[in-house]
Amino acid sequence: MAMNARIVRNGFAALAAGALALSLTACGGNAGASPSDNGDGGDGPIEPITLTYASNVGEGDHGSVAMKWWMDRVTELSDGQVTFEAFWSEALCKTPDLLACASDGRADITPVSPAFDQAAFPLASIVLLPYATENVIAVAQSLTEMYRTNDDLRAEYAAQNVHLLHAIPTTTAVMGSREPVDGIDEIKGKAMRGYGLLLNALDMAGANAVAVPIGEVYESLDRGVIDGWFATTLDNAVLDFKLNEVTPYISDTGAGAYQAGGILLNLDRWEDMPEDVQKILTQASDEVMASYGDEFLIPLYDRVCEAVEEEGVTLSIWDDAAKAEWRDLVAERLKAGWAEGASGAIDDVDAFYDAYHALLDSYEAEGDVPTGISYCLSR
Repeated sequence: MAMNARIVRNGFAALAAGALALSLTACGGNAGASPSDNGDGGDGPIEPITLTYASNVGEGDHGSVAMKWWMDRVTELSDGQVTFEAFWSEALCKTPDLLACASDGRADITPVSPAFDQAAFPLASIVLLPYATENVIAVAQSLTEMYRTNDDLRAEYAAQNVHLLHAIPTTTAVMGSREPVDGIDEIKGKAMRGYGLLLNALDMAGANAVAVPIGEVYESLDRGVIDGWFATTLDNAVLDFKLNEVTPYISDTGAGAYQAGGILLNLDRWEDMPEDVQKILTQASDEVMASYGDEFLIPLYDRVCEAVEEEGVTLSIWDDAAKAEWRDLVAERLKAGWAEGASGAIDDVDAFYDAYHALLDSYEAEGDVPTGISYCLSR
C-alpha cells in the first residue's frame, strides 16, 4: 500500500501543478486578488457579499466536503467579506430544479451535471461519453479549461444564465450484480438499471436497459424487477445506497469517467461582482481542483474500501479483452450520437471534440488517478 499511495500522490502533485497554472492564466497572471482592491483599480475594502449554495446531497458527500472547503477558502481570501449560506439535501432546490434555481437566482450557486439536461448542454455533454479516460480529475479540469477558452461553450452556459466556476469529478462507472460478471455476454437479456449514455451502452450490449431512479434501485433489486445496475459509482453504491447488500459483486468494466458535475453561479450575480471578487472565486476554484486528489478523492476511496472489506463485497476488474469488446461495440456510436446533438450548437463539432481530448491527454500525462476499485484492490 505504501508504494501505491506514493505513486498516486505523485500523480496528484503533477495534476495540482497544472491546475495552479490554469489559475494563473484565468486570473491574468495574478494568483489572487488583494482583498483591498475594490475591483475598479483603486484601493478599498470588498463590500460584504453573502452567496447561497443549494445542493441536492448531504454535507457528508465528497463533493459537498470539497464545496465547503471552497466556500471557506473564498471567505478566507476575501478577509471574511464573502460568506455563504448553504442548503443541503434538497432543502432549497430539488434535483430536477437545480439548473433553474441557479438560472433564475433562487440560489446563487448549485451543482449541475450536463446529464441533468443534455438538451441545455449539448457541448458540455461531451463529458458523458464513456471510454475517454479513467482519470476523473482530468475530465473536470478539461471541462473547466474548455469553458474558459471556448466561446461556444461559454455561450452554452450563458444561454442558461449561469457561469461555470469549476467542474467537479464524479468517480468512474461500475457494475453491480448478484453473481460475478466478467463480460457483456453475461448481461445479455438481463434487466440492468442504467443512467445517461451508459443506458444506451447497456442496450447496445443486448441487456434490457431500464431507467430506474437511483433511490429506487435497491427495492427494484430486492423485488427482482431488475437483475443488476450500471453507471453508478462505487462510493454511491456502497456508502450512500447500500446496493452491495443485494448485489454483492461489483466490477469495473473499463467504461471509466462517465460524467462530471459543474458548480454553477447565476450569471447576473457573477457579472455584477467586482473583478477582485471574481478573481477570488476563480482562485479558490483552481485551488480546490489542485488539492482534489489528496484532500477529497483518496479519503473517499479509503472510506469505500473499508466498507467493502467490512461488508464482504467482491470487487473485480474486467480483463482487457472484455473491456475492449464492449468499448469497440459502443464508443463510436455514442460519440456519433453526441456529435449529432452538438452539431446545432457549434460549426465544427470535430474541432471541439479534438480540443477537449487534447486537454484530456495533457492532464492525463501529468499523473495517474486510480479508479475506486483499482485503489481498493491495491490496498
